[in-house]
Amino acid sequence: MTVNGECGKAMERVLLVLLGIITLFGVRCAQAKGSTAVWEVLHQSAVRLYQDGQYDSASAFALQALAEAERLEGVHDTLYATTLSNLATIYDTQGRIGAAAIFYDSALVIWEALNKSEYITMMSDRLYSLAMALYGRGEYGKAEIPFRRVLHVRIEQLGAEDGSVATCLGFLALTCKKLGKYTEAESMYLQAIDISEKVFGPDNVRTATYLDNLGGLYSAQNWHVDALDYHLRALKQFEKALGVVDKDVAVCLGNVGSEYHEMNELEKAIVFYDSALVIFQQCDNVDSGSVATVMDNLAAVYLLQEKYAKAERHRKRALALYKESLGPEHPEVGVTLSNLGHLYALEEKYALAEDAYKRAVSILEKSLGPNHSMVATTLQDLIDLYTVTERLIEADSLTKRVAKIRLLQQ
Repeated sequence: MTVNGECGKAMERVLLVLLGIITLFGVRCAQAKGSTAVWEVLHQSAVRLYQDGQYDSASAFALQALAEAERLEGVHDTLYATTLSNLATIYDTQGRIGAAAIFYDSALVIWEALNKSEYITMMSDRLYSLAMALYGRGEYGKAEIPFRRVLHVRIEQLGAEDGSVATCLGFLALTCKKLGKYTEAESMYLQAIDISEKVFGPDNVRTATYLDNLGGLYSAQNWHVDALDYHLRALKQFEKALGVVDKDVAVCLGNVGSEYHEMNELEKAIVFYDSALVIFQQCDNVDSGSVATVMDNLAAVYLLQEKYAKAERHRKRALALYKESLGPEHPEVGVTLSNLGHLYALEEKYALAEDAYKRAVSILEKSLGPNHSMVATTLQDLIDLYTVTERLIEADSLTKRVAKIRLLQQ
């Protein structure tokens, strides 16, 4: 993620303001304590280089300033927290969001100990933005930690029933769902729904979103009757709050279609999927990934109906949309490639199926880790392909690997 365009410039201005405020605070505290000339030279050099766009050089000076701050005060005082905050800002601007999150979090711990509420708020807000970015990149394990930290801060600062607490709970629940932590995710969604209904009322978009996402969580656990009930409740609230032609309504229609699909009511599923796609076409600024999800699900229905040409057309379109929306290394791209491989295998296009499966495994290993259940599922599909094509040695090798992954998941 590079800083470019109007949005990038706006973000850079925000980060510059943040850097300036924290620097001013650190310098004033340093001057009060005296004997900080070396730290100030290093620190101001880092700031100037940052403002000139020389981020690597800025981080090098900031790291020297960090060492000087530790020598002067240790790792629990204002100079150290200030320098950590500024290092995080540099990494943030460079798009090194994993490193930035670590430094913001480390600074936050010190600001909390020093009871500096304004800096606690700044650090937690940046952590939240970084958590969102990590989630968007499919790095769910890395996103979970900053989401939890921000949730803790918001509860401490605002109370357990503030609307922003519900928002954080909602995104943390989404993250936990992606990581397979279903019990935790359910508890968080229920809390978010309760807070949202109290703060915003029962018929609002936020509550509808949490209801819809809770339906998705139940669907992931194959509780499709419960999932359908929550999706339908969400649909009513979305339509009441937004009208019938809205992208959130379209997403929810797609989710209802998905439950009918899972319950093998395929004609109903097609009606809801098609309705969602029609509404998407009428809306502006539609997320390509949302359209891709409906396209891929519709492809799965056509697959069950043995309409392979339609299924392949929709699945390829879904893959292109996911790449456009999420990037080529996102786990959703991996899952869709795996689904495309399955379709090719049914069509006896074995070379294409093998290539799709291998690309899927590579992406899923990088994004979710080598021992994730989705990796095992796709490897099993590859095993089935090798078995059908009588490549038994390769099948046996992968069988042993899948067995190890399954064992680790127990």
